[in-house]
Amino acid sequence: MGLDDREQRILDEIERQFYDENPDLADAVRNIARVPMSVGRLRMAGVLAVIGLVFLVYMFPDNPVVASIGFIVMVGSVFVIVQGRRPKVVDRRHSTDARAED
Repeated sequence: MGLDDREQRILDEIERQFYDENPDLADAVRNIARVPMSVGRLRMAGVLAVIGLVFLVYMFPDNPVVASIGFIVMVGSVFVIVQGRRPKVVDRRHSTDARAED
């Protein structure tokens, strides 16, 4: 849904004030890109979390050491999933990736 003319003028005025009052911050914000984790890595972490859960549940009665390893794999995978869902902030001024310069 687009902005109407009045809202667009207000937004432009706020943006102009932002650039005028703090040009260093405006430049820093302009040069930041958000880079999410790839879908493949998130899927792999999900699969490892399920495998860790299976090892935890089925191996605990027979072999608690293997179950503990499964628990560690599961917790680590869930951590990767949670971190991967939040985009990383990358400073494009220091990036060598040509796509980040766009």
